[in-house]
Amino acid sequence: MNKTIVYWCFLLILGSSQAALASNKTAQKWVPAQLSQSMQTDLYSKNTGRSYRVFLSVPSLPPPEGGYPVVYVLDGNALFPLLAVEARSADQRATRTNSEPVVIVGIGYPIDGLYDIEARTEDYTLHKAEHFLSFIQQELKPIIESNYSINRDKQTLFGHSYGGLFTLYALFNSPSSFQNYIAASPSIWWNERDLLTLLPEFEKNLQDYPQKINLLLSVGALEQPQGKIISERDKHLEKRGMISNLEALNTSLQALKKYCLTTQYYIASGTDHGENAKIAGLKVLEFSAKH
Repeated sequence: MNKTIVYWCFLLILGSSQAALASNKTAQKWVPAQLSQSMQTDLYSKNTGRSYRVFLSVPSLPPPEGGYPVVYVLDGNALFPLLAVEARSADQRATRTNSEPVVIVGIGYPIDGLYDIEARTEDYTLHKAEHFLSFIQQELKPIIESNYSINRDKQTLFGHSYGGLFTLYALFNSPSSFQNYIAASPSIWWNERDLLTLLPEFEKNLQDYPQKINLLLSVGALEQPQGKIISERDKHLEKRGMISNLEALNTSLQALKKYCLTTQYYIASGTDHGENAKIAGLKVLEFSAKH
């Protein structure tokens, strides 16, 4: 066959293939992705005067005797998907691992992004934390518990950064709200370490507290410079004292082991502030299952 004819045939075939690919590409319909076995709703709170987007993951397995353990996750827009996928995976392995399936409740905001900076700053810090805790206790929990079999003796609260600060606030002010508390990279520095003023009253309340409480504290190794302070960022991190503040708090809490509080603390190697949210999130179900 003439080489010229072969060449033009090749171009014709190539052009037809590219046209077909282009046609398929434009014809393909994309839709928003869905998270397996998860739901969401927006809920208005009378306690805070604010609306929240509540995310929910319920196991496919029936509840164990006593009801499902439950994990409440702050910054739900960002952190709920991680825990929901973990819970879903654990759910599928539950029959062979003899573990209990877990309900995950993410508490976020009605936004398209991951964080509502202004809203979370108000809700999670001590100025309005009391109202936000009332929302969880008085408005959100009754909805979850009226629709699903929940074990009220196996409840966990998980928060990171300002969410970690709120987690500690809830523990110090209302320890019976949850049995397990996980505070990742808590912003203890906030408002001149105002959180620490709650410790004396917390210790006093623990003296007659009947139940065991479990606390997990974590921080990233890169959240505070360990060597020479060079950059402006180093100065900023050193001022916040994420590691030194948490170590001091952990030391203070160790003295409360004589009551009912068990505290675990770890530094995540090679991890900065944002990364520690994910590292801690992967430990939530394991920690909750042990207690």
